[in-house]
Amino acid sequence: MILANVLLLAASVFAADTRISTYFDALIIGDWGNPEAAFQKDIAQVAAQMNTWAGLKGSSAILNLGDNFYAGDVGSKYPYHGVNSTIDSKFVDLWSNVYNGDNIKNLPWWTILGNHDWYTKNSYSSELNFKDTHWVQPDFFYTKRVQVDAGVYASFIFIETDLFVYGYGGHTKPEAKGMGPSFVQQGWVPEKKTAEKQLAWIENAIQAANNDAYIFVLGHHPVFTCASIPVDKDNDPTVLGSIKALKAMVDKWQVSAYFNGHQHTLASYITNNGKTLQVQSGSGGKLDDICANSGSRKAGTPPPGSFSFGNEFPVTGFAHLFVNNTIATVDLVAGNGTVLQTVSVKPRTPVTGIKADSTFLPPADDPSVHFVKPAAPAQAGLDLLVIGDWGNYANLKDQKKVADVMDIWAKEQGSTAVLSLGDNFYQTKGTPYDYEGVAEPNDKKFVDLWSAVYSGKSLAKLPWWMVLGNHDWYLNKSQIYSMQYNHPNWQIPDFFYTKRVQIDAGVYASFIFVETDLLNYGWNSTKQDLGRNFKLQGWDANTAKKQLAWLDNALSQANNDQYVFVVGHHTGFACAWDVDNSVSMKDVTALVNKWNATAYINGHHHTFAYYYTNKGNTLQVQTGNGGNIDNGLCVPSSVAPGQELTNTFGFAHLRITATAATFDFVTANNEVAFIASIGQRKPAKAVADTTNLPPAGDVSIHFVDPLKATTSAPVPAATGGSVAPPASALYSAADKVATTLLISAIIALML
Repeated sequence: MILANVLLLAASVFAADTRISTYFDALIIGDWGNPEAAFQKDIAQVAAQMNTWAGLKGSSAILNLGDNFYAGDVGSKYPYHGVNSTIDSKFVDLWSNVYNGDNIKNLPWWTILGNHDWYTKNSYSSELNFKDTHWVQPDFFYTKRVQVDAGVYASFIFIETDLFVYGYGGHTKPEAKGMGPSFVQQGWVPEKKTAEKQLAWIENAIQAANNDAYIFVLGHHPVFTCASIPVDKDNDPTVLGSIKALKAMVDKWQVSAYFNGHQHTLASYITNNGKTLQVQSGSGGKLDDICANSGSRKAGTPPPGSFSFGNEFPVTGFAHLFVNNTIATVDLVAGNGTVLQTVSVKPRTPVTGIKADSTFLPPADDPSVHFVKPAAPAQAGLDLLVIGDWGNYANLKDQKKVADVMDIWAKEQGSTAVLSLGDNFYQTKGTPYDYEGVAEPNDKKFVDLWSAVYSGKSLAKLPWWMVLGNHDWYLNKSQIYSMQYNHPNWQIPDFFYTKRVQIDAGVYASFIFVETDLLNYGWNSTKQDLGRNFKLQGWDANTAKKQLAWLDNALSQANNDQYVFVVGHHTGFACAWDVDNSVSMKDVTALVNKWNATAYINGHHHTFAYYYTNKGNTLQVQTGNGGNIDNGLCVPSSVAPGQELTNTFGFAHLRITATAATFDFVTANNEVAFIASIGQRKPAKAVADTTNLPPAGDVSIHFVDPLKATTSAPVPAATGGSVAPPASALYSAADKVATTLLISAIIALML
């Protein structure tokens, strides 16, 4: 299980073409899934404001502080706390159908549990096993690490606090009778020193993040704002002292902020001599009076003199976190959008002279801190690997590491094909590969930098659905030799082509492959041999119009499909500098948005990136780091929810099912840096412009070999063409188990 994901958000405020800053932005909500009729208006108002703030701020995630699902009114549809199964309709009625604004519907919810999620026996297990790419809860205790700027990191440490507050017997309220048995079911018993192990895990996780500029700990229960007094039926001393120990740990390591829910108010305090924020966001769907007036809880009210600034607000709402290289700021936001209070903390300095106690540090698979989920059942769908900018002898060692991890994923996921995004072969000076692209139809690069590299047992079987990149055009005639190469897995049948895949019964995905080099640089480019090669193909000043018309009409023909992916080498959004300096890439993006394409997938810029654009209808996906990496950020064309990760080799994994298309961004170390998912599209209400649509054999679109005396047809299927055997069955779990030979049985060429 991957316990730490490394992310980088690139979202910026623009002034001309200058990048002002990079940052990480998130919304924070707790205690929200409440079906009680009296709170529905407040819940809808909070969700609407979260959507507004996410759009304005470019938020990348929602930090979910637990108490995810409450019981409803007496006699209502939901008389129980938590959930009864992984398909409980609460997940839809109280979550996905509520937080469905364009700016938040695709954001990941980094989740922990609260006490109400334990009240019904096995509810905790159902929430941890729930399958939705936006519901992110890989474990009881887990971490995420975010790159805020070059060399500036923030670690998020997610913890489970229920045992600390209620003890091994669980809460004694009648409606909470499932908590104690669930603890026992998980193996949380005093003789196994579970509480000690959980505290040890937390401190060692903080110690591991000590060199980061920011450390944020997230638990459901307060340790300061309205701290509960722990109870335990056996008076276990570790349990009884756990909340104080956790608070002391946060202060000792100068944690930037502790976030909690539980008390149904908003509150924030500056503590620990200005080094630690204590933030409460527990009023997403419930409301309490302030802690000082809250009965038994008032004993945990912050004592006088324990903070330099702060207050508590009895209103429904959420919190907003902004982090950059100079400051972390938290806004408390009421449901009506009013900012009630803002607190901030500067980057921390690593704490020295102390060491985490590892006496009870549990092993990697200890159930005291880890929940082992069952393997997900195989399902109908399509599984692809996506890589760009890869054939680079200068980074061959890293390229091979990426290839090895691709082979692992191909085997584990049952992948069908590889999407190759261009810049297939680079120049490495002072070596036998001291030239761009390829110099002949059987160039040694095809073996040395491709088939001999991507040679793992599972990966070697896969066809590569390809486009060219600028480096594949730089050398005179290189694009011709790339198109001529004869290998069954080297599949680039034309400059522009499509594939259509059946995902499930009545569910289809269209892939539209486009040649973007002329669209990016212009037909008369003077960059190396680009212009010369364009003219060799018969391309002129009118070619771009024809190519855009072809794309417009290809999108029109795919409009009734549930998924439409446009695949090209150059960015149309993810790197504003490239887009602004291109000739026609803005026009490509306009067409992608016009038809609500599911995703535009590109390489070129050597980073991982994704952004939700077009009112949440289109993902912009960038993975150009198969054999090359960039150290610098390239901000997107406008502020949009998403992330960028620099200085990292890797590839993407695309899984398409009947319900969603999900991209995993996988590093050369086999870590998932981040995940982006998007559901089925709806047909766009649009009409294709046929004014410049070229005829069927026009050289503007189709590869005609200028080195041959007569016009040649596209490369036949036997030597890498795109025509696949006719579909005879769905791509299903049974197919994958039976034989890998069926991987192409559902693929059919549209055009």
